[in-house]
Amino acid sequence: MNPSDLCKASSPWPRIRAPLVLPLPPTANHMYRPIVQHRHFHLALTPEARAWKAGAAMLARQWVHQVHWVMPVAAWVPIGFRVIWPDRRARDVPNLKALWDALETIIYPNDRFVLPYPFPPKVDRAHPHVTLWIYQFDELPADFFAGPGGDGYGP
Repeated sequence: MNPSDLCKASSPWPRIRAPLVLPLPPTANHMYRPIVQHRHFHLALTPEARAWKAGAAMLARQWVHQVHWVMPVAAWVPIGFRVIWPDRRARDVPNLKALWDALETIIYPNDRFVLPYPFPPKVDRAHPHVTLWIYQFDELPADFFAGPGGDGYGP
């Protein structure tokens, strides 16, 4: 399946609930700053990353309340997402660890349960953001998780 096919109306991505829209997170490269404590090197969140994470968590909690999301105890959470960048500069889409960390314990119990599916990015200079379509594992067709060889890990 062509990745752009996932965005079409006939795609396996049903519209079950409103998407979660968040401001662009800091990349992993800009999320941490080095610190030294007691002669040991550590990485600490930058003030900007800490502020973004708190704001994203607040928006996620509002979304959970609005759509009546029930966090699964220990199940995969498929998330289709599209990044809307402020310009056409080349970026690494998977470099969004702050995004998955901010939603931990709100949307899923641990970010290891996230099944991220990136859609092709777009550009909006005035309103860069990330749109997330969040699903319970059983809300998508089983063959969606089968993989190209049909030997998938789905139910």
